[in-house]
Amino acid sequence: MAICAICNTRKGKRKCIDSDTFVCSQCCGSTRNTEKCTGCEFNNPTGFEKNPYISVPGFSIKQMADNISLQNFSEVIENEICKFDYEHNMQLKDDIALHVLELLLDKFYFKKEIIPGENELLNEFYNMIIWAISKNLQGVSQNDIAKILKTIYASVKRHTLGKREYFDFILKFIGIDGMRIIGNKN
Repeated sequence: MAICAICNTRKGKRKCIDSDTFVCSQCCGSTRNTEKCTGCEFNNPTGFEKNPYISVPGFSIKQMADNISLQNFSEVIENEICKFDYEHNMQLKDDIALHVLELLLDKFYFKKEIIPGENELLNEFYNMIIWAISKNLQGVSQNDIAKILKTIYASVKRHTLGKREYFDFILKFIGIDGMRIIGNKN
């Protein structure tokens, strides 16, 4: 492994496109320049945050634990997540939960108009949660709904390893017997 060409103390792991040498991540970050670093994979003018959903505010675990109303609001959405998984033979992967939560955050936080895509399963999942929110969270502000969605999104990110770890976790929390049929769309 090369030594950083700038500080000469740390391991140089990044190939600098400006100096054509290896530099450490600390020196890369402190000497980065938009003009000379154009085209470098480490030069992101908007910062290193590539996932816009990370910046959405949510409720902390403590805030959720201390507020029964927030827990009840969250349960409306999590119940629909469990119910949808149950209706699909408990075979869904966590990525569909992440994707539907991203669409919901697009609607409630980013205020984007959501146009149904070609994925029928995703559309069905999205519409099911939208219906539950409109039916059961009528008095809750759009801002609080967005924060609840972000909190659930963060939980999915925390629990998933790419399979269905979040679905298994939330099913233990809600339980099949605990799934409520909150009204019926049909």
